[in-house]
Amino acid sequence: LGKLAAACQPATLGGNNENAHNKSHCKAGKMDPVDFAASSDVDNSGLIDSLLEGVDEEGQTKMELRKLDVYGKDSFFKQHKDTPQDETTFCSLVVLFPTPHEGGECPSHK
Repeated sequence: LGKLAAACQPATLGGNNENAHNKSHCKAGKMDPVDFAASSDVDNSGLIDSLLEGVDEEGQTKMELRKLDVYGKDSFFKQHKDTPQDETTFCSLVVLFPTPHEGGECPSHK
């Protein structure tokens, strides 16, 4: 995890090409999709169907990988509402991988 965190750029806040780094709000790293390879095929995994059961009957919802946020030792991100990246964005999906850690919490809000 340390090597991954070291390869990241500082995580930024905001959307609409107004991204800014704010150390008092966030201490984490990020990678854009062009900088890493994800080996899972989210579109064909059944995840979308499972998450949107009964909501998206026509199958119009698509997932798009926008970035990878990496939290290492002493990292944090204060509670916030994600800024939509465009008019079609309606939520963010957070995936937590099982890694050893102490303290902290990851609350989710609707």
